[in-house]
Amino acid sequence: MDLKKFDSKTNAEKGVELVLEEKSGTGPGAAITLYGTDSSVCKEKDREIQRRNREKKSQLTPEEIEDQLFERIVAATKGWRGLEEGGKELAFSPAAAEKLYRDYPELADKATTFIFNRANFFPTASAS
Repeated sequence: MDLKKFDSKTNAEKGVELVLEEKSGTGPGAAITLYGTDSSVCKEKDREIQRRNREKKSQLTPEEIEDQLFERIVAATKGWRGLEEGGKELAFSPAAAEKLYRDYPELADKATTFIFNRANFFPTASAS
């Protein structure tokens, strides 16, 4: 058996699209490009959060835990295509990503699930 079929790190580093809307004859579709949990981007963000938590030396509040979840998925967001709000194209930035995930919890859930499912980053997944 070739172990390369279990390589989730290569595509995790490149980013893979979470397709929200398939491409049609009239548009490009919509997708969010995400780094996987095995990427250096995600690992560094986790280390940063862990260091802050150790320095805090007190229990995190529910709000702080929620904020850290958003920090993680924003850091894991490489970009997107085809997203609009109120008919206007939504330009990507980390601040726009945080607003997107806070305003649309379903997208935050989809992104979180996608990031932590290593199968999404196997060689058969389409890296972006």
